[in-house]
Amino acid sequence: MPEAPPLLLAAVLLGLVLLVVLLLLLRHWGWGLCLIGWNEFILQPIHNLLMGDTKEQRILNHVLQHAEPGNAQSVLEAIDTYCE
Repeated sequence: MPEAPPLLLAAVLLGLVLLVVLLLLLRHWGWGLCLIGWNEFILQPIHNLLMGDTKEQRILNHVLQHAEPGNAQSVLEAIDTYCE
């Protein structure tokens, strides 16, 4: 019987471990927290890599473009419009 490469075995084992962890998280916390984790740990890093800046930097750029300097209420409104 042919022998599988060690790297392939390690990848399969890692995939199985991640699948078990995902199933345990779903059972314990439900879908809501898993979707938040998916967004924060998978989608956001990919988006940051593609766009070249972080979520905080994008919010700062939006506030700098849309808020009045020195007006705290205007800053909060600019953040609210970014989050919509």
